[in-house]
Amino acid sequence: MVAYEYNTEYKTAATMGSNESYVVVRDLATGKTIRHVPTGMANKLNPPSNEIGTGSVYGLVVKSDGAVAWIAPAGSELAPSGELLIHQVEVFDKSGYRVLATSASIDTHSLALASSRIYWTENGKPVSALLN
Repeated sequence: MVAYEYNTEYKTAATMGSNESYVVVRDLATGKTIRHVPTGMANKLNPPSNEIGTGSVYGLVVKSDGAVAWIAPAGSELAPSGELLIHQVEVFDKSGYRVLATSASIDTHSLALASSRIYWTENGKPVSALLN
């Protein structure tokens, strides 16, 4: 299995433009796409939105059965430095899609996978969850 992020941006005469961001999981043995899901829920604070997903992911891990987890932006609020303030840990596995954490204190470079458990750092403390 391999997981990757797919982003596209396009503009047409009829629209102001659109951005689409997905997490894709493929089975390399068969070439089949196992998962193709938005990186998160698009920002609903500034409608109308032509967005799918919330932008580029920061961490991405995948299990051999196609279960996948990632860290993505949770909205568009920016810090004075230009960084996004709020991120979320998201998963798609046998239980479906869900958000495990949403916080301004998620370390975007901390996502790791060991066996069937994912790990990340939030508020300076380690957090983990089962990836089914």
